[in-house]
Parts: sequence; C-alpha cells; structure tokens
Amino acid sequence: MKKKIFTLFLAICMICTILPFGAMAASDYEILIGDVQVTSANKSDILGDGTVKYDPSTGKLTLNNAKITNSMGIKDDETGYVVYTGILIGEGVGDVNIVLKGDNKISTVAPKGGNECMAIAMASESPLSFSGSGSLTVSAKSLDSKSLSSCSAIFAFNMAIKGGTITATSGAAGKSIDGVGSSSVAILCYENLSISGGTVKATAGDA
Repeated sequence: MKKKIFTLFLAICMICTILPFGAMAASDYEILIGDVQVTSANKSDILGDGTVKYDPSTGKLTLNNAKITNSMGIKDDETGYVVYTGILIGEGVGDVNIVLKGDNKISTVAPKGGNECMAIAMASESPLSFSGSGSLTVSAKSLDSKSLSSCSAIFAFNMAIKGGTITATSGAAGKSIDGVGSSSVAILCYENLSISGGTVKATAGDA
C-alpha cells in the first residue's frame, strides 16, 4: 500500500513541475477551479455563477453551493500520463482556507488510459484548511481499472479540517482499480493532518 500511495505523491510532484502557470500575468493566481484560472478580474466570481470566490489577502477560497465537474488535465510529456484535477492550488499561492457555505460538490473523473485523478490538490507544503458550516461532497474516480490509475479525492502535504461536513470518496466508476501500482485514497495527507471540528467521512475504493 505504501508503494501505491507513493505513486500519488509522485503524481503531485509531477504536477509541481508541469503546472500551466509559467506565462502568468502579474494579476493571475496559481489556482485552477475546474478549467478556469483565477485572476484579479474573476476572483470575486470565478465561475460566473456566484458560487466560488477567492480573496488573496486572506487566502480564503469560498465555495457557496458550488458544483465543479469540469477538470483540468495536465500532461507530462515524458511519461504520457495526464493528471486530472477539479481544484488545483499551485506552489506560489501560500496558505489556503476553503470556506464551505451551502451544499458543494466536486466530481473529477479520469478517462481510460492510465491517468491520475485528484479532485482537490494542494501542490505545496503550505497548509490547506477547511472551515465553515456548509457541506462538501468530493469524489475522484477513474474509468480505467487495469492501467496505472491512482485517485485521491483530497491531496495536501499539510491539512487542517476545522469545520463543515466533508464526504470524500475515490475509486473506479463501478468497479475496483487493480492495475499494478494503482491506488485509491479518499483523503491523502503526506505530512500533517488535524481534524478539530466538523464532520468527516472518507471512503476509498478497492485497489
């Protein structure tokens, strides 16, 4: 199992090297919500429907009845693998606090072909925290049960859950993942995890 989890760690390290933030303008932020990059122009209404906003001065990313089903696929040209993410936070952002309001859902699906899938990924050692009184249902699923296809609903090096109701699931769509080296993890925290409030339910698929 340690080897399988390590494949996810390698995937996030790969993300750090190929993030599509190289040509950013000074007003852009290293955050992707679905397939939309956060900028100074859209930070108050990132998806255009009033459900997601980001305050760079406080590091608060507020989800208010958000439904995120689009994913950004980032390809590593050396390996050919594609990492699919619903929310991707880059190395240059710093601490991020995801504030939950209302009923929020994030669903990320990796297609067939040996891909990685992380519904929420924090690509640095800066803390990722969750707070608020709302709910978050987050899932990462693969359509490929045979190839290397590792999934994690939430990934961070350091994570603190302080409030909200979080339900995290990972696995294959309708079947187990049994590719060599594959893994399925609901919440993967590589260094430190603390839960001081809220409700957390984490369910991993077969792997």
